Amino acid sequence: MNKLEEKKWKKTLIFKESSLIKAIKTLEKSGLQILLVVNKDDEFIGTLTDGDIRRAILKKIDLKSPVYLAMNPNPVITNNSIDFEAAKELMLNKKIQKLPIIEDSKVAGVFDLMSSGVSSKIDNPFLIMAGGKGIRLGSITKDKPKPMVEVSGKPLIQRIIENAKEEGFINFYISLNYLKNRIVEFLERNENFGVNIKFIEERKPLGTAGAISLFRPDTDLPFLVTNADVLTNLNYHKILRFHSKRNSHATMAVNSFMHQNSYGVVHADGFNITGFEEKPISYSLINAGVYVLNHRCISELSENEYCDMPDLFLRLKDRKYKTIIYPIYESWVDVGKPEDISKAEEIKFS
Repeated sequence: MNKLEEKKWKKTLIFKESSLIKAIKTLEKSGLQILLVVNKDDEFIGTLTDGDIRRAILKKIDLKSPVYLAMNPNPVITNNSIDFEAAKELMLNKKIQKLPIIEDSKVAGVFDLMSSGVSSKIDNPFLIMAGGKGIRLGSITKDKPKPMVEVSGKPLIQRIIENAKEEGFINFYISLNYLKNRIVEFLERNENFGVNIKFIEERKPLGTAGAISLFRPDTDLPFLVTNADVLTNLNYHKILRFHSKRNSHATMAVNSFMHQNSYGVVHADGFNITGFEEKPISYSLINAGVYVLNHRCISELSENEYCDMPDLFLRLKDRKYKTIIYPIYESWVDVGKPEDISKAEEIKFS
């Protein structure tokens, strides 16, 4: 645990009127997982973390809104009179990794517990559901499995593996059915892109969750699951940490979907007008196709049973498992229709 260099913590400063969109970019650029919110006089007024932004999404706060609507106005802080050991004890007790140092209402530094870095190797299994036919893609998948559909010159499955590998995941499992040999041959030809890969064969289509009944990982650790047609800049390791921190059994990444009515809405009680609403906006949370499941969830599926992921989550919920959501703000595309390919190519995916 140490003090961050001034040039590093200054990168975390953000004005309270800045947009949440800017805050997200600043968080990603600084890599320090916290922003220090200040007013026009450079006075410290709060902190903003990745978790604060995700909670704001659940509250339906637009990402164009100012930072102060989502920040924590009462974070744990300290001053320069505290020594390293006392700061470390405070951070451990409060379960925080960054501790702002405030003097005369202004930021004077930041203590860093240095315990949140991504491991160079993550042993948790990473399961890619790649057995679907991709019917909505029409002729594109007539002679090609959907995971082999290219976006900007790279097959979907390659992009998913490379993104997860960059974070430290090394143990991959891939469920196969439709044109399975095309996928196996591609991966073997490219030496599995330097990771460990085991295949799960669906003798018949098993839905978006059914192949998990055939999953036999070498560990009891929680495992990631992603649909092979989902491209996202979501940090897989973050959702894994979120899942573990909240002692969840099953965690589903969700994306917020906004729909604006094209017309002015009239509210009425019987024949009597009670009010008007001009082009109202409705918000929904949609399944983003990325999940974290505990090992014991496997036993809730019968072998070779057809099951879609929403049905599995409902089953787990009915059986008193803890099932939670993980709101995402990262770039995300479900490549399900031909026009989605063009949409994905317009987004900068790593």
